[in-house]
Amino acid sequence: MKENKKTPKIEESAWQSEIDKIKTMPERFVDAGYQSVAKEKDTNIGRLFLYIVIGLIILGLIAGGVYFLFFYNKSVIPKPSSKEEIEQIENNQELPQEEVETQPVGPLELSYNVESEGAFQGKAELRLNLTDKISSDEVSLSGQIPSEVMQNIDSKYKIIGPVYTLMPQNIFLSDQSDIILTYLPDEKITEELETRLSIAFLVEGAWLKINSNIDTINNSVSASVSAFLSNNFSLVIDRSLLVEDMNMEGKLPATTDSDGDGLTDTEEELYNTDKLMADTDGDSYPDGEELINLYSPVAGNGAKLATSSLINIYTNLVYKYTVFHPAGWLARPLDETNQEALITSATGETIEIIIMDNPDNISIETWYRNQMAGMDIDELERDKIDGQDAVWSIDGQTLYTAYAGRIYSLTYHHGSHEKLNFKTTFKMMIKSFKFPKLSDLELQSQYDAVRLEHIDQIQSALEMYYQDHGIYPGSLITGESLRSLDDVYLPSIPANPEPGGMYYEYQVSQDDQSYELRFRLEVGAGDYDVGYYLATPGGISRE
Repeated sequence: MKENKKTPKIEESAWQSEIDKIKTMPERFVDAGYQSVAKEKDTNIGRLFLYIVIGLIILGLIAGGVYFLFFYNKSVIPKPSSKEEIEQIENNQELPQEEVETQPVGPLELSYNVESEGAFQGKAELRLNLTDKISSDEVSLSGQIPSEVMQNIDSKYKIIGPVYTLMPQNIFLSDQSDIILTYLPDEKITEELETRLSIAFLVEGAWLKINSNIDTINNSVSASVSAFLSNNFSLVIDRSLLVEDMNMEGKLPATTDSDGDGLTDTEEELYNTDKLMADTDGDSYPDGEELINLYSPVAGNGAKLATSSLINIYTNLVYKYTVFHPAGWLARPLDETNQEALITSATGETIEIIIMDNPDNISIETWYRNQMAGMDIDELERDKIDGQDAVWSIDGQTLYTAYAGRIYSLTYHHGSHEKLNFKTTFKMMIKSFKFPKLSDLELQSQYDAVRLEHIDQIQSALEMYYQDHGIYPGSLITGESLRSLDDVYLPSIPANPEPGGMYYEYQVSQDDQSYELRFRLEVGAGDYDVGYYLATPGGISRE
């Protein structure tokens, strides 16, 4: 029989009392080796955690680099497909980019007539060589009579006839395209002024003219373009050439001149003079008087304006004239013919110089009165420009002169300003203007060129007359037209430019089937030497 041993039962309160008696050993009695091992164990765990973090960062960088190399980079750099391309990449050269080719589309012809109350006002005809970037169905042409606001958007030019609009904007052309604008004859625009008409595009609120060909017989102007500068275009003419656009009430006043020296306060700032001191350099001459007479208003001692930093000198590359202008102003020709040049100030006011042919070599006063036909001009305000006679327009903003078979005009365009900021500057520019110095031989050569041009005009008119009537006219009278009941063949028979030469002598044969036109060259021009010549239906020969 097993002995049944029982574990003595300890009361819970007694057990808890025993536990409470358990005490920890003071740290100073703990073995030092044991403490070191424990601390080292903790440090190793921290280092392991740090290594894991660093490893993860490195793995992330490696993974990113692999992705950039094998995936992202492939989307940026094209895969070389040839040995040449591989060499280009190794040599750090750019691969040639493939260009998107556009195919030309057959010419598209458009036309638009503008009428007002049933009356013809103008017509536009376009022949466009488009690219395949645009469908011809998307292209449209329209036109309208310009409103007063549109007419005055650019004070420099007057719109002649309708303004046309080509849509959509930014049309791409594959080749040169043609514009033909037909206009309604205007009695205010003389036949001579018709030759000054030009096609222009409206660019940022200003009309930009392009090279144009004028057909005064058919009242049309044409041009060939490689691009449309804007979608709005029209015919324009310089306002300074039109009597109706002159200020008939008198000259515009200048802006404020605080010290009364002849320079406006705006000009004082331009030339660094004192607007409260009439004689800035103290040489006893007012600043404005010095400027007009081409002296520096700030240097004193008779310093010339030409050698100062206050002005620059513009030289026309074709016609060789020169003119001073303030140093901060922009001077440039308006096209490659150099017949028009524009000098622009910081305020938007401009000085324009225009050259026109004067084939008859008439005096400037006669020329101006012809332009002002129908106007009652009792007295002209006369002036001089580089020793040549000149006349002022009624509004005092354009000076005209004649030189070597040409008319020169210098115009102050004030734009929207009601007063002139640079009135004295304009006078200074006129004073500084210099024509190219020609010898007597050179002048006579120019006159001979004009004579040959006259003979060509007369012969062309005679042939047109002969084609219509089967005979040549019985006589030609200088200054009168060659015409029939229905047609005008030459508006005015030109006169020999003097001095030198001789009156053109015209004589028709007895059967009216031939003619002789006699003239003289003073020094010769082109292929013709000095001497007397006969022009006949067969050509020109020495007499």
